[in-house]
Amino acid sequence: MCLIDLNMPGMDGDEIASRLRVQAHGESLVLVAVTAMSGDAARRRIRDGGFDMHFVKPVDPNQLVMLVDTLWRAWLKDYRQSKAHPA
Repeated sequence: MCLIDLNMPGMDGDEIASRLRVQAHGESLVLVAVTAMSGDAARRRIRDGGFDMHFVKPVDPNQLVMLVDTLWRAWLKDYRQSKAHPA
């Protein structure tokens, strides 16, 4: 999981997301945009940028913990299944 601020100097979050997707070579990667913007244009930018979800600043720590917990549980379930039934 990568939390990426959309408005950074030098290289914006959209460019970073695009590069990470290329470098992942199809591997599972969860990209989360972090931005102060919350309107329709921001949602389109986030969707078009290839992000899986977004948080509006300031990020609620409880939402972040719930996301990490959900992703961890999903990964652990897949991992255990792969160990029970190796390819």
